[in-house]
Amino acid sequence: MPDRDKPNDSPDQIEDVIRVQLEFLGSWGQPFAIFDPALIDKVGESEVRELVRLMPTEELAVVAVPASLLPTLLPFLAPDHRAMFRAGRPLVIAPIAVDDREPNPRHRPVDTGPVQAAKTALAVQTFRLLSGQVAVEFARNNQARLLTDAEAIRRARDAITEAVWRDGSDPDGAGKAKRLKGLIDRGRRPAANFFGVENPRDVGQAEMDRIAERLGTSSPGSAQRREITDALARDHLERAGGLADHEQRALRHERAMTRWSASLRAGEPIEFADGQDITNGIATRQSAPDLMRAAIDGDLNPAEVHRNLETMREVFQVGALIGRLSRRQAIELTPGQAKILIQSLDVFVSQLHGSGRPETEADGCAWYLADAALSCHDLGFWNTTVARILETGKPETVVPRVP
Repeated sequence: MPDRDKPNDSPDQIEDVIRVQLEFLGSWGQPFAIFDPALIDKVGESEVRELVRLMPTEELAVVAVPASLLPTLLPFLAPDHRAMFRAGRPLVIAPIAVDDREPNPRHRPVDTGPVQAAKTALAVQTFRLLSGQVAVEFARNNQARLLTDAEAIRRARDAITEAVWRDGSDPDGAGKAKRLKGLIDRGRRPAANFFGVENPRDVGQAEMDRIAERLGTSSPGSAQRREITDALARDHLERAGGLADHEQRALRHERAMTRWSASLRAGEPIEFADGQDITNGIATRQSAPDLMRAAIDGDLNPAEVHRNLETMREVFQVGALIGRLSRRQAIELTPGQAKILIQSLDVFVSQLHGSGRPETEADGCAWYLADAALSCHDLGFWNTTVARILETGKPETVVPRVP
């Protein structure tokens, strides 16, 4: 309680007032913004106005919070977010509600929906990417390097294994081999349904066709061929690694949420480490563009466990929808989702005519989303479709392009 003997503007009273404000806003479950009036500059003020314009809520609350109070009022903020705030930038705070989870009588972690989605995404994409990497190893053949089938497969398996391994030292490689085998076995079962083909073997054939199309008329051993195969291999390993990182994040978030629920039942406060895991308030995190690729490839919404990106939830959901369309499944686009898509396409086109590369994380997300959408239909189709959805204000079903 405030000390009545202190001046009205004492630091303790200021902290108490702001704490009440933040708790009240948090109880509504809607995002709000904070800024430090003593630190914010013109760029920060512009960002506040832009947040008010872009946020999906009808009215975005903005609260003045001195930077000195961050450690006590918002202890789980990531270091880079604290640094941004102290540099005069506003922050969007998304409240997180505890999931009331019953104790597990077996005292073993239960795979929740987000964990199951992360594991399935990693497994099916490992199954696919291994076939693609085998095709890349064959494409690297030249007069001085002619791999056998077994050698190409071994090289591809080694590369993908390293990309998905997250369990520390494994001197004899037994753990890595078991990890890859488990992922391939688990990925094979749902592969046909996930990728919209009749047989899991069709996934491998589609990968070989994709690699052949990318190689075009490049000659074996040429600089052009090396550039293409290096880019393909890099893409394979980044995608596999990104999904492996997301799986780890899902496990940490969900287990921390279970412990938080148990703490509340026991009448105890949340452990600091659990608060960091739930909010993703750690120094090293996956970027929003990397997670957009995970959403597209894995048919999942990263914001469920990367809670620092809660405001990207709708954008990631559009990515997951476009991913389904790219795998030849019909999707339904709402007006809100159509607006997100056309904005991403506009960013993509404008950047192509400008610097030719994304300049911010938001631009990077837009690039991946637009690139995936344009692999499904051309820009004219999307412009016409989105215009119609926005004009009618009604959702519309989008079907895959006829081969």
